[in-house]
Amino acid sequence: MAQTGIHVIATLALLGNVVLAAMALLFVGQKLFKAKGWSKLKRFVSPRSYYFVFGLSLTATLASLFLSEIVKFTPCVLCWYQRIVMYPQIILSYVAIVRNERVLTPYLIILNAIGALVAAYHYSLHLFPNALPVGCNPAIAGVSCIKGYSFYYGFMTFPYMALTVFVLNIILLLMSYNKKRR
Repeated sequence: MAQTGIHVIATLALLGNVVLAAMALLFVGQKLFKAKGWSKLKRFVSPRSYYFVFGLSLTATLASLFLSEIVKFTPCVLCWYQRIVMYPQIILSYVAIVRNERVLTPYLIILNAIGALVAAYHYSLHLFPNALPVGCNPAIAGVSCIKGYSFYYGFMTFPYMALTVFVLNIILLLMSYNKKRR
């Protein structure tokens, strides 16, 4: 069950990367070739962006809880920092959905940017374990930030998966941001 769960989580993250690549292509296509794909995507996503952010944050939270509580992976300090900024987004995005407000967009973007920076640094520690100063002390969390991780699909670790969610959330929130509402 644990291996199946991890495989599902890694596959969802891979799907998130495919979505990011498609969004990048649509954006570049609009800027370079005046294609309308990005505009159509933005019109579709904008009113639903908080639902997507809620769903992504909930999925990431449940995945992290599955990994720590079911699979018994002990989170390191940097994993905890990423969780600290991910978990409240469920509540914040849910409140925004219920109240039909977009006032939380800048705050959610900041939370996701912080999470993305921590996740990117954490992932870089996995790629270059001897090149960067280690950002956590195993004596504090009981686990090292750079040891014991597997690379799924040849490149993906759990911090990379979190980075995917943070970046997707940022893009979705930016798509929901309407200059006229300010």
